[in-house]
Amino acid sequence: MSQSDDAPSRREFLGLAACAMAGVGVLAAAAPFVMASGPGQMDDTASVVDVDLGDMLPGTQKIVSWQGKPVIIRHRTAEDMASARGDDAAQGLIDRARDADRVRGSVIDGQAAPQWLVLVGVCAHLGCMPGPARDSQNTGGWVCPCHGSRFDSSGRVRSGPAARNMAVPPYRFVTPTRIRIGEEA
Repeated sequence: MSQSDDAPSRREFLGLAACAMAGVGVLAAAAPFVMASGPGQMDDTASVVDVDLGDMLPGTQKIVSWQGKPVIIRHRTAEDMASARGDDAAQGLIDRARDADRVRGSVIDGQAAPQWLVLVGVCAHLGCMPGPARDSQNTGGWVCPCHGSRFDSSGRVRSGPAARNMAVPPYRFVTPTRIRIGEEA
């Protein structure tokens, strides 16, 4: 069989096909990065989030998303509150703060409700998410799994590389069983 001078050779066709497939591969590899650089879902980045607390018993916590960050809502026990208040003057607090100042939004119908602690659940060291501490050194608090920073039952850093306490987001009670995160009291 003879090939006309205008028809592309098989080698040229395979070269073009290979370039086209390489282009498709580059686009497929880049797509996740392009998608991640765009705005997140509205649920994760909402500036105000309402949370129902009616089903929470003392000693339990709930984690919700606010502005793309985990927020820990803890219904503290009487022991948690007593321990946190007792630690207000303790030696070894890296970022000194009173427990009463950390539950400042916990006011229901004009009455203080210190049993509710609301924290941005992010370690100030490298942005990890601390988990509940389940040891004798830190009952009722949290521990960062990456570098071992320990936080007490008020979210104050007690040891480890974190230099600041877990942040308290702006929040207020809109009913006795519902809080609004992202809005000052």
